[in-house]
Amino acid sequence: MDPRTFPTKGNLMLAKNSLALARQGYDLMDKKRNILIRELMDLIEEARTIQEEIDSTFTYAYQCLQRANIENGISMVEQLAYTVPIENSITIQTRSIMGTEIPHVKYVPDAGQPTYAFSTTKESIDIAREAFRKVKDLTIKLSMVENAAYRLASNIKKTQKRANALQNITIPMYSNLVYSITNALEEKEREEFTRLKVIKQMKEKKEKKVKRKVIVGENLVTYITNLYEDSITRASNNLKKDNTEDKNIRYYGANPNNYVRFNNELWRIIGIFGNNVKLIRNDRLGWLSWDTSESTVNNGYGINQWGESKDTSGNIYEGADLQVYLNKMYYGGDACNDTVERTTTWTGYIGLQYITDYAYASSESVCETNMQEQDSSNAYICKNNNWMQRSTWAWYFSPFADGSFARYAWCVSGDGVAYGNRAANSIAVAPSIYLKSNVLIESGNGTSTDPYELSL
Repeated sequence: MDPRTFPTKGNLMLAKNSLALARQGYDLMDKKRNILIRELMDLIEEARTIQEEIDSTFTYAYQCLQRANIENGISMVEQLAYTVPIENSITIQTRSIMGTEIPHVKYVPDAGQPTYAFSTTKESIDIAREAFRKVKDLTIKLSMVENAAYRLASNIKKTQKRANALQNITIPMYSNLVYSITNALEEKEREEFTRLKVIKQMKEKKEKKVKRKVIVGENLVTYITNLYEDSITRASNNLKKDNTEDKNIRYYGANPNNYVRFNNELWRIIGIFGNNVKLIRNDRLGWLSWDTSESTVNNGYGINQWGESKDTSGNIYEGADLQVYLNKMYYGGDACNDTVERTTTWTGYIGLQYITDYAYASSESVCETNMQEQDSSNAYICKNNNWMQRSTWAWYFSPFADGSFARYAWCVSGDGVAYGNRAANSIAVAPSIYLKSNVLIESGNGTSTDPYELSL
């Protein structure tokens, strides 16, 4: 089977183009044929006129020649005929009519000067000579017209064959091909429409099961827990439990429906931790340092202690600059030489998301144990299908453990590289909080355009 006849849209376009080209070619052939026929008819009429004229001229010339033979003698006339010079002024040019080369003969008529003496000849020689000169002129003109008519007739025959081939073979073939491919594609479209309609109906039935209607005043923790407990709504809402001892329920994937309206801002739910829901601000708060310090402390690169503490002298350390800003303002080197005591717990209101929150937000399960995993092209895969991935560097909550430095905190780049950065550097900040366990849902479906509306 010819691949060009397969019922595809590409073949349909090619067939339509070929059909249009064939029809255009037929129109051109038809116009060419009509023009050539009109030219041929004009030449035939002209040749008929010349032929009639040349017949009478030939008859009159031979009569004059016969009279000259009688009056002067045949041998004398024959000798005088040799004195007539050979005609070498004839030139042939061509002109084109719809691609047909037509000859056009040009020559310089002689001046009519006799090549013999008047004293030795009679008047009949002069009359015969003039008659045959007219015969020569008409013969040249007739040869040009007849040759042009022959060439036109030959080209008309070729044009007629091509036009007939286009009209009777090519155009019907491509017309049938377009018709058959169109019918096949329309049948496929009908089948596809029916299939999609069935799929849509099945999807709508499934969505009726997948979508769990928000009950006004329902507890947020209970609502998300119930979503997870049902296997259908768990998959449709991109929920999973982490591999920690607490088995926290988390949102994962490229863009789950975990949007909430909080503090008149758009936030997103990280997951449930104990009896509390953890949120992260959807948009970055700005470009801020994790912490700064005097140039004599850690070379001015900051201290990676988040919460309040004290130094070895007992002086109170208020905590990282970012912690102070978030909790008190936003809402209501070579080796470590700072003397601030590091703590593992902190009590406050506004913090940052953990680096592990970023790892669990990815659909790649390997990120739960290895955030540095790369694919064959050396790209970090934890950014794949990760709703927490941002297009730029962003701060995370935990200090970065280093045996030599105490000025690094965790961050993630726009390429998904999770590593430590100097606390004094300014990069994106998205604050994170825990909601109270008695927070309720009033409305919404968790999308960015219709986030959950909360209340107490």
